[in-house]
Amino acid sequence: MITGSERAMLVTASFRNRRHGENGVLVSSGDSRGGYVLYVQDGRLSFEHVQLGNRTICTSEEVLPTGTFEAGFVLRDRIGHSAEVVLLHGRRKVAATRIPTTAAHLSFWGIDVGCDSADRVSCAYPPDFAYRARSFESLTIDFLDQLVLEDVAEAMESTE
Repeated sequence: MITGSERAMLVTASFRNRRHGENGVLVSSGDSRGGYVLYVQDGRLSFEHVQLGNRTICTSEEVLPTGTFEAGFVLRDRIGHSAEVVLLHGRRKVAATRIPTTAAHLSFWGIDVGCDSADRVSCAYPPDFAYRARSFESLTIDFLDQLVLEDVAEAMESTE
């Protein structure tokens, strides 16, 4: 069941002329005690969520393509303050996992694009892990209502 509350969101990073070996944080919010981060490490897209010491990690087995494309995640609410995160290359699902417990909303404290500058959300990368390559052009965060969530879910299921 998708509830369509304030946690439901689609985050899209746009790349132009991306090359192999480009890694770094795309977006982070919060800190090591609570928050989320989307990053590229070893060419793979990863999402981490932390709440009160509970850490959930979702990493794609597929390496991000080179060239011009979009990648990101969709986060959908589930019953009982849980959620599902789905990693996307374009509109194609490349990984997914359940987040057992989330707060009433994802953190918006200290949101950073292209870096994780405060108390890092994740210890999986070094302190200065900014995505410095110019190929990372923009980041869009769309908050989704029930109707849009169903459209996104249908599109992802049709590409599996």
